[in-house]
Amino acid sequence: MKPISLFDRRNFNLPDGTALKLYSAPAQGTCRGYILFAHGMLEYGGRYLDWGQKAAEGGYSFLAVDHRGHGASDGRRIWMNSVDDYVDDFQLLAQALIDSSDGLPVFIVGMSMGGGIALRTAVRLQDRPKTAAGVILVSPALRPHRKIAPKCLLAFAPLLDRLFPKWRILHGTTAGLCHDKEVIESFKSDPLVHSGCFSIHYGYANYLAAAQNLRLCEKLTLPILIVQGTGDTITDPSGPKEFIERSISADKTLKLYPDLYHDILHEPSGGQVTADILDWLNRRAAR
Repeated sequence: MKPISLFDRRNFNLPDGTALKLYSAPAQGTCRGYILFAHGMLEYGGRYLDWGQKAAEGGYSFLAVDHRGHGASDGRRIWMNSVDDYVDDFQLLAQALIDSSDGLPVFIVGMSMGGGIALRTAVRLQDRPKTAAGVILVSPALRPHRKIAPKCLLAFAPLLDRLFPKWRILHGTTAGLCHDKEVIESFKSDPLVHSGCFSIHYGYANYLAAAQNLRLCEKLTLPILIVQGTGDTITDPSGPKEFIERSISADKTLKLYPDLYHDILHEPSGGQVTADILDWLNRRAAR
């Protein structure tokens, strides 16, 4: 019997019994390839299903996941020992999609924290005989902006993380998320977005991960595209610039969009971002 396609499943079950929620949008017409999407802090993969529908219209089957403890997935709410907890899960899903792709290219895409997850997954998989065809990072967590990670807070972060890692005293912000007020209100009212405080350790582990993600410019050899708004005050636009400058990949592209905020795929002018991403995908899928 032919195994059930990932695009027909509601969940992806991990070896430890954790069920991760899946969202899919099959390609319309002839499928050019696959997109596997990793979301950012405090949110969930279903927020990007609208963008996935646009990718499907362009001929790409889209698959997104809620990381463990996020959205509708199982797991301890908004907690990790390190970001590699999420990477381990995402790698298993990526491998399953690549192994079932029938030779069509699989592109790994990540937003914010998910950019780091996508990047780490790609580095882990790039030496396998069957690997990803490329990586797309959207406002990636390479360097947090000083507005959300001021030096005065970071000075005490290691001590607080060691003494009180489970204290839930940090809070997310929608300032600088998007210019579209409807997107902001939807984000605030969405029950699957974590709106309460989160732990010191969750925040500090994400901060540490960003610096580690930036150094992966010296390891990733797959084709890479980074899209970044220059008005982003959540992740610092200087991170993608440095990553691309130092990257050892022979196929590397940075697209900067003047004044756009963090949630670049949902910005009012995000149509150009989507067009640029699809153009990049089409040229590499054609190979």
